Amino acid sequence: MNRESIYFVTIEDHEDKVLGLSLVDTPAMGGEISLSHIDDDILVKYPIIKANTPIQRNNIEMGGKYWVIFTEQSIITICTKLLSDSGDVKITSHHTNTPLNGVELVECYLYDDQTMSGEFNDLPNGSWIVSLRVSNPTLKRELLSHNYGGISIEGVFTYTQLTDSQIFELHRLLNSR
Repeated sequence: MNRESIYFVTIEDHEDKVLGLSLVDTPAMGGEISLSHIDDDILVKYPIIKANTPIQRNNIEMGGKYWVIFTEQSIITICTKLLSDSGDVKITSHHTNTPLNGVELVECYLYDDQTMSGEFNDLPNGSWIVSLRVSNPTLKRELLSHNYGGISIEGVFTYTQLTDSQIFELHRLLNSR
């Protein structure tokens, strides 16, 4: 990582917004989705953003490869914006513009290792976990066939370049894990 390519990501003004969530085959966060059954539906659970964890991105408009970091506070701001801006959260497949039918956001919370245990024990505190309830028969088959690897967030965000001291602190944090 070099200084020119590391950014904090957040929502700061009225132009920033959360567009929705998308089921994807290869999420930037890595890891695996958790599937369980609720009646005839499937519950999909996934850590959508890991707090204070560098995520490599590649975008020509941003100059090629770069890294983004969501702090615990930025995750709270983004989560709040998602839930307050729209009664219905748009959920798509592979970042298309077409909402999926038979899928709804049913749970949204921040991970806390002091009060939680279970399937996501390796997450940093403040990471954002979401659960989707899927009743769409085609999508249920695709999920059970492992055609999706996770859930991604879509949005327009503010990128703030890290200072030298922030980069030093980031390296210290990463080396302590």
